[in-house]
Amino acid sequence: MILSGREIEKNVGKHIWIDPFNPEQLNPNSYNLRLHNELLVYTDPVL
Repeated sequence: MILSGREIEKNVGKHIWIDPFNPEQLNPNSYNLRLHNELLVYTDPVL
């Protein structure tokens, strides 16, 4: 099932659980998921 951003917003807390839900991550046709609130940047050329 494909839902629009408007449909996602209407169904959050009812049929869709996104925790924490951030309205700023809602797009017209999707919701941007994040793995964490920090971004690590490696400066060493070899990992």
